Amino acid sequence: EDVVTTGGSVGDTAALLREHGMTVTDCVVLLDREQGAVAALQARGVATHSVLRVSQVLEVLARTGTISQDMVARVEAFLSSSQVEVPPVLTLAEREAQASNPVAKRLLHLMQEKESSLCVALDCTSQAEVLRLASLLGPEVVVLKLHRDVVADWSGQTEQELVRLAGQHGFLLFSDRKLADIGNTVKLQAGHCGVGRWASLVTVHGVAGPGTLEGLRAAAGEEGEVGALVVAEMSCAGNLAVGEYSRGCLALGGEQVVAGFIAQSRVSKKPGQVQTGSTTGRLEKKRPLY
Repeated sequence: EDVVTTGGSVGDTAALLREHGMTVTDCVVLLDREQGAVAALQARGVATHSVLRVSQVLEVLARTGTISQDMVARVEAFLSSSQVEVPPVLTLAEREAQASNPVAKRLLHLMQEKESSLCVALDCTSQAEVLRLASLLGPEVVVLKLHRDVVADWSGQTEQELVRLAGQHGFLLFSDRKLADIGNTVKLQAGHCGVGRWASLVTVHGVAGPGTLEGLRAAAGEEGEVGALVVAEMSCAGNLAVGEYSRGCLALGGEQVVAGFIAQSRVSKKPGQVQTGSTTGRLEKKRPLY
């Protein structure tokens, strides 16, 4: 990077690279403006190495008479008054205590117990393959994501066996249904896709506003606890989940039924909510939860 101020763009880039399986630990920058970027990036697991700090530049400019001591004082005062606030890094136990959604609370507890943040997408089309992979991966993951409607021979037996494996190995089941309709329709769809019956987590689009979440909450009242993951950003080319739409999705995070978000960048501001990324392609994918 050329210049770091808040560290925001570097942090978001590191998160995106990690989402695609890369390991990011360090960043080299030309100039550190000394406004808090180093500490902010350290909190996101990135060590910053700068060629120059702005204080060093000021020292050279003042020593050579290029700028006055008054200008140095003014710049230093500005930098001092515009420091980035670095939020404290909370433990998973502290985040669990702040979670209002029961599924998010349970998920954060599982992440501590299993010392894992792994979510695996099973993009399979047969019951046998779904159950085989669920049995194989169960001990390692905290979440398994499935598309019920692409499994040709899905049945009640599939659901029962998945629930049994989830209980045996300690993971949550995630229905990637992407509900996106008016409340009453979503209430009916949620029951059909297994929310509360086998799935604890389900994706929703924010296009219909809070009515979608109201329908999901109504379905959960009849079937059991549920956590909505709102799709705030997507990875596919040309998608419309950007700008004002993404900000509108984030605004839905105040609803108690929301367990977290699907997004490419770190968007969740509430430590009691979780987040995982959106990827494309058919292959089974592994991604961390935050």
